[in-house]
Amino acid sequence: MDNAKLVELCRVKDGIEAALIQGALEDAGIRVRVEGDMLQGAMGGRLRMGWTTLPRIIVFDSDAERALAILNQLPGKAQDPGAACEAPEQ
Repeated sequence: MDNAKLVELCRVKDGIEAALIQGALEDAGIRVRVEGDMLQGAMGGRLRMGWTTLPRIIVFDSDAERALAILNQLPGKAQDPGAACEAPEQ
């Protein structure tokens, strides 16, 4: 796995949502890392510093397609397709 590439799957609104997504992906056997989930908490959750401070969901490139399919099946996605994740800027 030395040559494995990590990719940002998406960014979410807060650490709670990040933890729920992390759990769903790990339950499916996908290794996942959450980055930046403490940034908003450091400001008491009051200051929205924009897209750059949102928690990031990171997975291996080889798992990204399957992880995205799992995200699209999470509750709330049927009512609001953008609810679970914001796609990273390219």
